[in-house]
Amino acid sequence: MTEESFTQFCQNLLTNVHQEGIRINNKPYTLALRIGIANGLSYLYNRAEIAIKEARKEHKSLIIYDDREGFKERLQEDIQWNRTLREALTHNRFTIFMQEIVPLHVKTNTRKKYEILIRLIDETGRIISPFHFIDLAKRMHLYAQLTQFVLNESIRVALELDCDISINITKEDILNHETTMHLFNLLHQHPNLKERITLELVESESIEDSQDVRLFLQKAHANGCLLAIDDFGSGYSNFEYLMRLSVNFIKIDGSLIKNIDKDSNAYETVKTITNFAKNLNIQVVAEFVHSKEVLQKVQELNIDFAQGFYLHEPSPKNKLKHPHERY
Repeated sequence: MTEESFTQFCQNLLTNVHQEGIRINNKPYTLALRIGIANGLSYLYNRAEIAIKEARKEHKSLIIYDDREGFKERLQEDIQWNRTLREALTHNRFTIFMQEIVPLHVKTNTRKKYEILIRLIDETGRIISPFHFIDLAKRMHLYAQLTQFVLNESIRVALELDCDISINITKEDILNHETTMHLFNLLHQHPNLKERITLELVESESIEDSQDVRLFLQKAHANGCLLAIDDFGSGYSNFEYLMRLSVNFIKIDGSLIKNIDKDSNAYETVKTITNFAKNLNIQVVAEFVHSKEVLQKVQELNIDFAQGFYLHEPSPKNKLKHPHERY
């Protein structure tokens, strides 16, 4: 098949899918597809992904990768990140940073609570945030390995610092059998950490659609984990969904919190979410507290916890204060 005939085949496929959709249980569903095409002998997946991203950006159904201006630079960047990630895994150049989740109604002799954040250290010693490498790790089927690293390090710091920890977890983690078994094995080995580990579920409309996910959440609860919904208020936000998951915390998305001192709509939205959560005995965390003025508004709404650079910047373990030293 020539390149021209293959491209025409893809165009026809797109047209047919857009016009006809699919039928499930005799019910019609419309579909919208995009296609990224790449040819050549090397980095085909990277090239195709660049093409599909361009199609999304340009609102087109089909883009063919070529070495036009910008595409080649993006491919080189992909190749470099691929190399950086593999070398970091080979030489164990991953670490964790911790950001405190600060209680706004301080009780005496309470443990500190930290969110655990993965970081990559490149060959020059530069600290790199997961924004740059998590998607690549998923494409390279290395994401589960990174999650298990975070779980191990989280348990270690909880024991060493006598603190509570909060760990991000995605549906992809939950559906990975090796990852969930690793988590439950760690919990069985350290029963003294019961109710000291919070799993932060990345908010998603489909997070509890799967029977496997529901069973995992039940088992996590039974094994002493607390549950939180991360980024609540961004995108899909359904209060019924909140009730069905039986969570202990919600973390209000930073997009609402960061302007709460200036934006009355954001203030009222946060107030509504907070009141609803409290009626369900769910504790509330405000993310992205970056100034004194924002913190004052958060306190005014009687929110339970705050997290953000104004209170505590993400730090490596050796930069943290004594476990029982409060602000």
